[in-house]
Amino acid sequence: QMIETIGAEFIDSIKEAHTATHVIAKDDKTKLRRTPKLLICICKVSKILSMEWLEQSAKEQRILDTDDFLLLDDREAEERYGFSMKETIRNGILARRKRGGVLGGWCIYICSGVAGNKAPNMKEFQFIIDAAGGRVVRSLSNSNSFDPLKTIVLTSEPSTKSQLKERGVSKVHSQGAKILSTAWLFHTIITQNLFDIDVKEDAVEDARMNSVQVSDLVRCNSEQSLTSTISVMSASPPVHKNGGPLRGGNVLVQTNGEDSVRSSSNRGSGMLSTSICATFSTMGFSTDRGVDSSMTSTLPLPPSTLSELQ
Repeated sequence: QMIETIGAEFIDSIKEAHTATHVIAKDDKTKLRRTPKLLICICKVSKILSMEWLEQSAKEQRILDTDDFLLLDDREAEERYGFSMKETIRNGILARRKRGGVLGGWCIYICSGVAGNKAPNMKEFQFIIDAAGGRVVRSLSNSNSFDPLKTIVLTSEPSTKSQLKERGVSKVHSQGAKILSTAWLFHTIITQNLFDIDVKEDAVEDARMNSVQVSDLVRCNSEQSLTSTISVMSASPPVHKNGGPLRGGNVLVQTNGEDSVRSSSNRGSGMLSTSICATFSTMGFSTDRGVDSSMTSTLPLPPSTLSELQ
């Protein structure tokens, strides 16, 4: 396989999606989908790539820079889900630096009837919220375990009367908790921006970040850690022509099954772990089943791409 060729790691389980360093979200046949794995990965890494990056890396038998392969021009997907990948990458890097993720510091209570109803199941919600830096609250009965002013009550879209009448919801809402829907959550994750919530950001840093190219942000982020993980979800495992393992790291890729192939290699003075995850599989829950496209909906960037954001 191409992943083995570059000495990366192939990861299939959604449980490990948060460890990805590179995300392959689109190929020539499959469009970008707002899948649970993509939502998880987009909270953790900035290298959202096309399949061409993996193909060219395998061809040259080395892990290539991601500058020319960032998925920044999928206008159809951006229009469908209401976001800009450039802004998402930038917002994600900033959110992770400031508060550990777009939901950093927030507690999320998921009302009954939300999970699995045109939405991810409860475990998938947990993975998504954890990756975003938030914390899932199982009960609202013990207000000592969370701060109502930093709590979000998550309902269906639209909210149901039974959800609004759940035990504790009315009380915490009166204490400052916000009642928001799954549409808000998916849009917050795909944009990496807290809409409808007052979050005081550092205006100086925001201005500085806006003047920096996305690719530069990605590159800067990458150089801060020796560990690199790529998350790739594809309908079928990629096949390589030359079987010689390359120096590069570990790659995480999601395919139809749960099997994973892992390998690592030394690079420079430290161990580089590269994981690839594909987010467009048409099998299992890697389709849009769990994240309805009708709902309103981190990685360091290379210098060449960041210039486009100026």
